[in-house]
Amino acid sequence: MKLELDCASALFVLGREEQRKYQIQYAIRLDEPVDGAVLQDALASAVRQYPTMFLRFVRGISRLYGETAGYAPKVVRLDPGAWRQSRIGNCMYEAQVGYFGNTIVLTYSHFIMDGRGGLEFLKYLTAEYLARTHPGEDAGSELPVPSLQEQTQNGYRACGKGLCGAGKWGTAYQIKGSPLGSAAAPKVSTYRLSALQVRRLARECQASVTEWMSALLCTAIWGVQKESGSKAWPGRIRLTVPVDLRPRFSCRTMRNFSLNVYPLVNPAGEDMSLSALCGRFHRYMEGATQTERLAGRCAVSERIGNGALIRMLPFAWKQKLVQAALRFSGSTMTFSNLGVVRMPAAMRDHVDSLDVTFTPKPDSPYTCSMLTLKDNMRLTLLRSIREPRLETELERVFRERNIAFAAERS
Repeated sequence: MKLELDCASALFVLGREEQRKYQIQYAIRLDEPVDGAVLQDALASAVRQYPTMFLRFVRGISRLYGETAGYAPKVVRLDPGAWRQSRIGNCMYEAQVGYFGNTIVLTYSHFIMDGRGGLEFLKYLTAEYLARTHPGEDAGSELPVPSLQEQTQNGYRACGKGLCGAGKWGTAYQIKGSPLGSAAAPKVSTYRLSALQVRRLARECQASVTEWMSALLCTAIWGVQKESGSKAWPGRIRLTVPVDLRPRFSCRTMRNFSLNVYPLVNPAGEDMSLSALCGRFHRYMEGATQTERLAGRCAVSERIGNGALIRMLPFAWKQKLVQAALRFSGSTMTFSNLGVVRMPAAMRDHVDSLDVTFTPKPDSPYTCSMLTLKDNMRLTLLRSIREPRLETELERVFRERNIAFAAERS
């Protein structure tokens, strides 16, 4: 099966380079060691239900396509000490399922699907695995699978209406540090937080969890600015925050279907208290995530991607054009909140933890992701520099505000 790439998928294909890989990685830890042979059998079942998980990129005359594998690739036994270096660039199809110890790892290219799509596939794969290791518990009975037509829908085209721009402009402060190098494993810091406490604190600031955490991250980034004594201080802090469009348009596609919003704060002359930041971000998000506005942005993205001039350009020119544009996109950091992960009780009982990471961009050495399973909220920072500058400031902010946390670093 061959699928024409949607506008987001085409952007990820054209924009990727050595320092901009656009990879997503999930790790789900179970309460017992993973059996590779059973996982392989479970993967075969999952691929039959979700055939677009394993795609390879192919070029048409004027359009870009993804071609499905039609089979389940071999699962990979990973090195427990280097599993985060798992790369898909040499695979025929740009996704990989691996395992080590108690952990199942899903790594895939953002051109295939976004974080929400990958999460749905991983949940189904894990349910199929547990159904084989714990027969009779019916771990996956509450995980309905969308039809193939729903899975392959181009949400941007189907839901685009009107015209609206993203409203992002100008430069943003960048955290600086010593690069790790392309051969080194990225540094990862995970913070376990109480979802109940975070929700209570967000309500006190009259903000959503995403808005509250965005404000907290900006507070920590502001601390990095002050500590570094940079000549650019105080610089504007802009976050890139992906918004899942599926619930807003009643869409069940497994392809990319999200848009970024860009909350911004300028520490120069602005109130940098947490409550003030929450109020500012709440007002911004209310406007930026209006359904009509998002529909207009979908339509603009489709028009740009399908313009006659763009289609006629040679592939190499398209790459240069997109990569040049991305180098001028100013953002301090990407913060992705996957929200509450819901699983059937029989499945949830066997899952100890779940986390997700996104590869950083060349000019933004950090990415941040968050999800919640049961009362366990996991905030994960992935960095491509040696110095844990943001982690140091974030932990200080946690302690100052009496926010309970437990840290894991690798």
